[in-house]
Amino acid sequence: MTMQSVQNGAANKNETLLATSLGIRPDMKEEWVSFGNDGVPFDKGVQVLIDAHKRDGGDITDVQVSDLRRMVFGASGTEIVMGDTQTGDKYKIRRSGWGGLMAHLSAGVGVTDLMLHRLPPVLQLANLNALMAREKADHPAVLRVRNGEVLAIVSRKYAALDTADLAQMARDALQKDGLLSGAMVRAVAYGGRDVIRVMFPEKNEEVKAGDIVSRGVDFRNGSWGGSAIELTTSLIRLVCTNGMIRDEEGRTGFHFRHVSSNDKIRQRVADALPKALAGGEEIIHLFRDSLNVELQGINALFNGLPDDTLVSEKEIIRNQLKDELGVNVLNPKDGFSLFHGVNAITAAARSMATERRLAMEKAAGDILARS
Repeated sequence: MTMQSVQNGAANKNETLLATSLGIRPDMKEEWVSFGNDGVPFDKGVQVLIDAHKRDGGDITDVQVSDLRRMVFGASGTEIVMGDTQTGDKYKIRRSGWGGLMAHLSAGVGVTDLMLHRLPPVLQLANLNALMAREKADHPAVLRVRNGEVLAIVSRKYAALDTADLAQMARDALQKDGLLSGAMVRAVAYGGRDVIRVMFPEKNEEVKAGDIVSRGVDFRNGSWGGSAIELTTSLIRLVCTNGMIRDEEGRTGFHFRHVSSNDKIRQRVADALPKALAGGEEIIHLFRDSLNVELQGINALFNGLPDDTLVSEKEIIRNQLKDELGVNVLNPKDGFSLFHGVNAITAAARSMATERRLAMEKAAGDILARS
């Protein structure tokens, strides 16, 4: 496809119009990979994360665009492409990149849905180009590109810190505190967000007979356009694959925005790691104490969940609680321990996509802290 065809888009009279809207490229497949109760050594665990990104296309190239208005939209087959009128380069757009584009164009959810699903190709491209042209001020931006596909559109202040950087940053922080040799990766996640869940077996404690928990930390990062590196305290139950997060800013949760140099972010992560680990002692005590906290009915548990918790998610938690209690029927006013309640939440979280899983694991930690 030539640059001219991009500029003309689907309006070219010689182009056959498609019956359905043009599409965009899917995001990287999301997956949570658990390494079992014992975990695996740090380097082996993070290699799974790095290899997943290699399969998705490898390194990300940051393309500086002096003015986003110089980009125009056209079609390549059944997909929307962005073309640079200055360089002649053209890019397909992933779903994550599309979200960034709509944000830059100040397009709301309704407009986004209309543009992507409810217009024929001619009107899709005409409206996209009109939206771009209406921008009156210079609009410098950076396109984060992998394998010819735009993953994100970010400001020039964005400090790129990608998967290999996250792995190295975590490794350096652990090594600095003499923890690397004993650190075991319990799980990694990739897709919209990278997660490295690390546990420290030498810090294992028994909360009740035969029920061992391990203190840990999560290193997290938006995979291509996330606003922050996150370090949070985690609690890992070894009789299953449940995990719990305690994310209290400045104590057990630390968030470092991508607006500084990588060296500064690396130093801040290293400085925060001992604090995050210390927070693990508190959450273990809370978890042990929860054995003696009685909840009067499942609604008492549900009241602690985020407001956006779905009815279907509550039903998963309800079923997990029945398994925890070993009952077939759970009446609304049946009492149970907070220990069983938070375990039901974290067990339910395992069946959810990464963002919802993390939200539920955090909710469990918050409920414990408020008990």
